[in-house]
Amino acid sequence: MTRLRATAALAAALLLPLAACAAPDDAARPQARLERESPAGTAADDPRPGTPREPSPSSVPGDRADLVPTAEEAPGAPWDRPVDAALGPGLDLTGLVAPDELLRATRTDPTPEGADGTALLFAAAWSTAVQTGDGAPVLALSAPTCAFCASVAASAEGVPLSADLELVTTVWPVTTLDPTQTYPYRVAVLGLEHLVVRVGSIGEVLHVETVSARRQLVHVAVDQVDGLWTVHGVSAQEWDGRNPLLS
Repeated sequence: MTRLRATAALAAALLLPLAACAAPDDAARPQARLERESPAGTAADDPRPGTPREPSPSSVPGDRADLVPTAEEAPGAPWDRPVDAALGPGLDLTGLVAPDELLRATRTDPTPEGADGTALLFAAAWSTAVQTGDGAPVLALSAPTCAFCASVAASAEGVPLSADLELVTTVWPVTTLDPTQTYPYRVAVLGLEHLVVRVGSIGEVLHVETVSARRQLVHVAVDQVDGLWTVHGVSAQEWDGRNPLLS
């Protein structure tokens, strides 16, 4: 099967600071909007409680249908709408496996760029886990207390993709939330799209069929543990592609 692979240039893109995508002043930062406008009871309705938030049960991927509900079951679903152009074209993480040198350089970088790069590496590891059925890359970036991370790894290993399917992953960095006294974690807010596609050919014409899809607004909370940026908690909610900074 034809494989869709990320280019080497994406590795460098992982090190770009998400802070560059943030609003220019505190008044425009998304805390209030994200907290106020998230549906009651969802995982992202309060990104800064006393401990890292884990997603609600409906947000934890328990099987492949939870991760990427089929397009047939959700006609006109949010994933089928264009992403706000203000967020840019997105970063293609499909097939990206970060080399050990990049992982270590990013996770040991004590600056916010290291934290934000680690959040993007987590998104790439999530994609890799689903595609390969190996949850180890996700767990390697995560604290043992991250229930969402453990669930992603277990789901990927328990329900691997069939050989004729490819997971296409795109991420849109939205903004970052700085640590506070009550929530001492840096939070990267990412728009994440997972498309499961079947790639084949009809004669000499390449044919790509979308099998299932999902878009989520994901909060990734990171902190340094023994000198390494580590994912402590993740929350996710359905996302329609709108820029939450402008809504």
